[in-house]
Amino acid sequence: MAEIKTEIVEENVKTELNEEKTPDIKQEIKTEDVKTEPNEEKISAYGPNNEKTGGDVGEAKPTTELEDKIIRQVEYYFGDFNLPKDKFLSEQILLDDGWIPIATMLKFARLSQLTKSPQVIFSALKKSTSGLMEVSESTSKIRRSKDKPVPEETPELVAEVKSRTVYCKGFPKEGTTIDKVLEFFKAYPTVLNVKMRYYKTKEQTNHFKGSSLVTFSVRQEAEKFMSLESVKYNDYTLQRQWGAEWEKEKTEEYEARQSRKAKKVTDENGNGEKAENDDNNGTETHEKIVLPRGTILKLTSIPSGADRDEIKKSFINYPADIAHVEFTPDNTVYVRLRGENDGKLVLGKLDNNKVNVCDSSVDVSLLEGEEEETYLKKAEEIVNNRAMNMRGQQHRGGRGGGRGRGRGRGRGGRSGRGGYKGQKRSGSPNGSRGGRTAKQSRDD
Repeated sequence: MAEIKTEIVEENVKTELNEEKTPDIKQEIKTEDVKTEPNEEKISAYGPNNEKTGGDVGEAKPTTELEDKIIRQVEYYFGDFNLPKDKFLSEQILLDDGWIPIATMLKFARLSQLTKSPQVIFSALKKSTSGLMEVSESTSKIRRSKDKPVPEETPELVAEVKSRTVYCKGFPKEGTTIDKVLEFFKAYPTVLNVKMRYYKTKEQTNHFKGSSLVTFSVRQEAEKFMSLESVKYNDYTLQRQWGAEWEKEKTEEYEARQSRKAKKVTDENGNGEKAENDDNNGTETHEKIVLPRGTILKLTSIPSGADRDEIKKSFINYPADIAHVEFTPDNTVYVRLRGENDGKLVLGKLDNNKVNVCDSSVDVSLLEGEEEETYLKKAEEIVNNRAMNMRGQQHRGGRGGGRGRGRGRGRGGRSGRGGYKGQKRSGSPNGSRGGRTAKQSRDD
């Protein structure tokens, strides 16, 4: 069976025969793409099968949990959101009056993970009350009902869908899956679609951004969701914003970045951003990064062999969105969390202030007062210095000061890869090095 992947082009998720189909979802309307980052990916997934259209299926028959998942998955593939963007399926439905062999559908990873039995799929689809799918008399093919054509995409329809879409931010960036998010939104039965947002690393692996776009059935239901005093996902408070407003902000940010890049190119040719900075005497000003308080957990008596991944794994069942893990020579580990007072929240959920690391019980405490301030001041200095160095490298046009690659001095010229010149690489307030010391997060 072919492995399914995703092909990313300017944030569009396109599907081919060997691409992975995204998780359980229902129908949705295709929306315009938002330009954010070149390596960003968006993966969408529908929530519960909420809107029943009745069809001609007669009285609804009871379904099992597996059958519900099969129905949601297949109806996602042929739904209003996915089908117009699915190159492979769009080509296949032209070959046989819309019919797709079930053997072809079983090449889709998500469906085949649920079951490899055609009869189980046919039995489930016959119980669907949406009327979206048809099963051939020979029970060897399926297709989208001709009575339910894909709505024509118009500017008015796109705008209407965006008007009932909410941007939610604050999900843990690690350990959050589409199934967990869908389960969470079952509490809001008018949610039609959930789109988790991802970015690609240099290693071409997907990482969750901690935010999702949530589409409701009607604008009024989205307004009810927005008017709630607080919405929490496993003790994480979610920030909410109208999707259209968020999209406008991201578009403006993208255009501003493009403008800055264009000015830098102009500057390299003899003109450019000096005039822009004249009000600051030729220098740019940047607001310093201030890290949240109540976020530093101290772990003592760490077992040998424990590494950063083991530490992060030990907190996977707690509301711990980890930004940085630091190992020190005295076998102590400092874990910095992202959210204000998240450390207090995690500590309150631990039994006897202990956590299991590599099958060993490890003591956990929260840095407070002067000890916390000392640690965070050093961490802020490191983070701000790194940000300043990155900006400097961008202005100099290279990783090591713009001296070029010549004279046998490596990739960055005289200053090497970043001008460390034998100093300890930063990354922790205590200056520790070694394979176990983690780099700062891309979000710092």
